[in-house]
Amino acid sequence: MIKTLRLEESESIWNDIVKNERIPYPFYTHEWHRQWKKTLSPSATVMVYHNDDVLISLVLANNDAHFSGGEEIADYLDAIGREDKKEAFWQQLLPHLQDNGIKQLLLRNIPAASPTKDVLLSLGAHADIEDMTPTMMLKETDEAYLESLERKNRHEFKRKVKKFELTYPQVQFSVLETIDIPSLLGLMKRDEDKKTFLTKEMEAFFSTLPTLKHVNTLQATAKTKEGVIVASSLFFVVDKTLLLYNSGFDTTYQGSGLYLKAKTILWAIKNGYKEYNFLQGQERYKYELGAKDIAVYKIQIAL
Repeated sequence: MIKTLRLEESESIWNDIVKNERIPYPFYTHEWHRQWKKTLSPSATVMVYHNDDVLISLVLANNDAHFSGGEEIADYLDAIGREDKKEAFWQQLLPHLQDNGIKQLLLRNIPAASPTKDVLLSLGAHADIEDMTPTMMLKETDEAYLESLERKNRHEFKRKVKKFELTYPQVQFSVLETIDIPSLLGLMKRDEDKKTFLTKEMEAFFSTLPTLKHVNTLQATAKTKEGVIVASSLFFVVDKTLLLYNSGFDTTYQGSGLYLKAKTILWAIKNGYKEYNFLQGQERYKYELGAKDIAVYKIQIAL
């Protein structure tokens, strides 16, 4: 039976549902959704629908509903809980929403591997590819990784890393023990699109990410011997997977962005990571570094 709570009341049941499940993404935690609402959408009406095995958190607007958690900042969203129970959950949820006046669901960023897409298609939904999340399984050694690249990309990887290190010998790669969000935001703002994206509210949200106890973060940097960070990438860490969430770099250090990503891949291999996920976006460099497309879906269903 479907039960309903406001987001603010749902932390206990949310944590109970997911505590015995592997949480594949930080976007699925109650903390993420709570912080998103607090900083980015305080006036939204957010309801959590759940049974004993699965839940979904939805923003209600008039007679429509869509995922909470920030579809523009959460690369994956879905019903949360036991994968083998999602079909039954959706079959219960849709008539419940209809009985409560919801006429349409528009759900974005659903992972290709989730049963949600096929279940909703069988119930009359329409699905389109929303975007790609280029991802690669990592090899056990640097040499094996480089050999896995196409010949041209392998040559360019070595050439660009070597050129950057020769041009800027004072810049060193490092992984920070303490996350430095201000430096990341400052570098992101050097890109005009990201500068527009980083509203005061969005900066506040980014600043909270290292404080979320169920969201593991890691920051890689390229910085000078004087401690000036010229490129920075923020990752989420899930088991042995790195998820590249966002990056910024100083364009006066030509090639610093690609250099940092290349060095993070080699660092991940050395430290036993199995997967490197670039998250949404089909920038060319992701494929040159060896990633392959995995789709996320947008699903619309009238009730």
